[in-house]
Amino acid sequence: MKESKTFHIHHLDQNNNGTGLLFERRSVPVLPCLSSKSLKLLVATADERYSFSPEYFRQTHYPQVLHKYYQHQLVQEITEKELFDELQEDTAIGNRVYTILGSTGSGKSELLCWLRDQCIQQNVYRPVIRLSRTELNPQLLITRCYEALQISEDKAIDDSKWHILLQKPITIINQIVWSTLAEFFDSDEEIVPLALLLRPIIEQNIKAFAQQVKEKNIVQSLEIISEEQLDEIKRSTALPISIPYQSFRHSLRKKLEQFLFSGHDMISILKQLSHITMKKNIRPLILIDDLVQSINIYASELLDYFITLEEGNWDVVIGLTPGALQDSEKGTTLMSRILNLDTIDDRIQKLWLTDESGQVFYTLGRNDAVPYLEKYLIELKSTQGFVCNSNCPHAINCSRFLVGKRARLSLLPLNEPLIERIYDGVPSGKGKLRYTILHTREIIRFLLRGTSWGLSRVEALIDRNVYANHPYPLLKILGEMFADHDTDHVFLPEGWVKHCSDQSTSLTLSLQTVKRNHSSLPFHSMKHEEEATPLLHLRDWIEGKKVNEELIYSLRGSIATLIHDAIKAIHISRRFTPRQSAVLQRSEISKGIRYPVSFSAVEKKNEIKVHRSVILLKMYGFQQQKTSQRKKIFSDLSNSWDVAEWIYQGEMVSDQWLTELEKSLGLPTDEFAFQLLTWINSWLETCKYSSVLSLPSIPISQETQKWVEEFFLDWFALRDNIIDATKINKIKVNPDFETFFLSRLFPKNLECYRLVNVSLYTFLTELQQAFQLYQSDLRTCLKNKCAEYETMTQYIQNYHPSINTRIKTICQQIKQQEPNPNLIKEVANLETHLLNHGIYESYNHWLKQKEASQQLLNSLIHPLVADRNWTVIPKSLEQMLEYISMDSQLPPSTRDLLLSIINKGEYIISLEEVSDVLTSLYKHCPRLIQYLHLQIKLKSMNN
Repeated sequence: MKESKTFHIHHLDQNNNGTGLLFERRSVPVLPCLSSKSLKLLVATADERYSFSPEYFRQTHYPQVLHKYYQHQLVQEITEKELFDELQEDTAIGNRVYTILGSTGSGKSELLCWLRDQCIQQNVYRPVIRLSRTELNPQLLITRCYEALQISEDKAIDDSKWHILLQKPITIINQIVWSTLAEFFDSDEEIVPLALLLRPIIEQNIKAFAQQVKEKNIVQSLEIISEEQLDEIKRSTALPISIPYQSFRHSLRKKLEQFLFSGHDMISILKQLSHITMKKNIRPLILIDDLVQSINIYASELLDYFITLEEGNWDVVIGLTPGALQDSEKGTTLMSRILNLDTIDDRIQKLWLTDESGQVFYTLGRNDAVPYLEKYLIELKSTQGFVCNSNCPHAINCSRFLVGKRARLSLLPLNEPLIERIYDGVPSGKGKLRYTILHTREIIRFLLRGTSWGLSRVEALIDRNVYANHPYPLLKILGEMFADHDTDHVFLPEGWVKHCSDQSTSLTLSLQTVKRNHSSLPFHSMKHEEEATPLLHLRDWIEGKKVNEELIYSLRGSIATLIHDAIKAIHISRRFTPRQSAVLQRSEISKGIRYPVSFSAVEKKNEIKVHRSVILLKMYGFQQQKTSQRKKIFSDLSNSWDVAEWIYQGEMVSDQWLTELEKSLGLPTDEFAFQLLTWINSWLETCKYSSVLSLPSIPISQETQKWVEEFFLDWFALRDNIIDATKINKIKVNPDFETFFLSRLFPKNLECYRLVNVSLYTFLTELQQAFQLYQSDLRTCLKNKCAEYETMTQYIQNYHPSINTRIKTICQQIKQQEPNPNLIKEVANLETHLLNHGIYESYNHWLKQKEASQQLLNSLIHPLVADRNWTVIPKSLEQMLEYISMDSQLPPSTRDLLLSIINKGEYIISLEEVSDVLTSLYKHCPRLIQYLHLQIKLKSMNN
């Protein structure tokens, strides 16, 4: 390795996944055999490599393998050499056509460039005419046929016509449009207005194409006017335009063709040239890399001519992308003929480089990736004058960058595991040959820079099937790049560590395997091996054919799954939080799915509209994939307009569902969740009073409590342990929520929402009914308690007057209010006070005394009233004692005796006093004496 001069640039890395780490652009070691200039040769297209050097192309070419099918069954694998040998056989009569079918980047141009080079290398005596995919001038095919057949100049095409078209599109299109409209209409009154409408559209199409040619970036092939553009003109004007599109386009194309070919048409010229070849007894080979890209507007006619076998004397190898030949109904029919008819298979060979969907590539397998890139790197380094082996003077220094058991100098700056990850990282549907090289070039540039710039881009280019544990993103990604697949650690040598960080010693990073499936997607069935019938119907529907939409309804499930994976629209919860699910979900099912996905052409409100698009083929079977595979597919499709539109429509539908739900609930959903949890918790608080109050069981199960809490968290949890306090503080507890909830008549449309395993309607109405019954029982319970307090009024007033007002207030609340947690709390606190202070115990004792007094009153009242002639009968023992105390006719001794007997149940007198006391008692209370008995006791020594 060599080091350049040191320079420092401090800036914030914009591609380090948001870590905000600053990196320093220090001295950048580079491999002496690789430089920015040499990396320009690390290109994937055949023509770029061939233009640098035919030898470089030969050394970096990877042999192609093609598949041949019969009735969708693989019958033969053909190597490129076998194809070349077959082309040298001169036994055919008429045209012999080979169609090389494969998706973009699959290697069609690579194969045709190699065939041409083989003809040159082996000095094949036959004209070879090749038209690459970047050569867009339709004249080139005829011009090169003239040159190859050595036709005299008077037959040549005027090459300037193409350049005139690109430089003066308005002038040329004016002529073409006027002359074309003259064929359809009889008067200027009809022609002029229509010409003024058509010319700007056609001119813009030609100008846009010309600009692409100038910029050498062909995004859209040449199209004179599309059917959609003509339809738009018809809709935007009141003029009666009755031009049939196909006829009009055909006439425009013919006029353009006559301009380019000096009054002739291409097919007639080819037929004339074919007669010349037969006279000369030669059989030219025509190689067209991509018929649709190169000669788009004449693709259908040209292909139709070639497969009309008896009309020529050509060997033709044509690259085709399935599904791309859609410029006309005729072209679609022609493509269908190529793919499906077997009657001309004897002279038309259909050879496949990929499956029809472009997912499976037959040339470069995973096991071939390492030798393929190693060969490429060796040849690339040799162009700079280096032979990468142990004899190189830089070998010892370069060995500091070898990582792992499968590292070697010839692969630097890569190793085998990294190459395999590059291969696995090629997105599904991208050509392995082309994108493996393109991604390798970008990764080598990243490695040679030694900074974090472009890190996120590189992460997307490799298959990160391991996770390296390191805080510095650059060293972390290096570990994930170079690590072997079957280890739990990776050793980064000093060379890479010093190159990419401020550290100067080697590192060992721990690894965690991330299991991933690198095989091709199973649901993209290759038509020529095992094509699913629903996929055929889907393809036909995308192409605009009439199809029973019931046959493609299974795709709705895949689209619904993609939307759900992206935004979980059926989850009724706060968006953009880490919560994976929501306890409340939209549960209404329409034709098997919970999202209103529709293929109908009629626009309806609250539907996710699916339009015809090729992306639907890639979506087929998405629902059946594992989560990890779905993420990979979603990553491939995420930039699609269709996917973005589905997700947007899903969000709109979700918003509408939420609006409908809030209307049914009578409150915003987040506020309803807050008030419901607050209300439930306030009642659950009353459970702790069960030890002092005998209350009915509260109708809130643990399951209900959990659901309500989860419902609340769905709207207020920012993370697992973080609640949005700011949002909560903005919502005030509504004291009337219970009245609102218990009195509300919830609509039946709440059946469309499910709270875990029960409909929201059922959950709310059952909770409502259970609480109404609970409150009825609770009301009875509290009224009984109030009655109990009222029976204690006399006792409380006499012995505990301090709590008398409190008891009266609570009893008044029980009578006037509906049962509520605060009232229960007050009652429970009062009960606790009565128990803790022994008031219930003393009250019971007082009550027993009161009963005994009443019994005494009942036994004494009648004899005393009769003896004392009281006019008013005492109603209580206290009143009786009062009467006795106020009876002035009783002697004091007799009064004391009566009061003592009533209060204490006895009266103790000495034997000396017995005679006087009993005499007085007999005199004043003769009837009462019958209820008394005399008891004589031995006097105590101490008394």
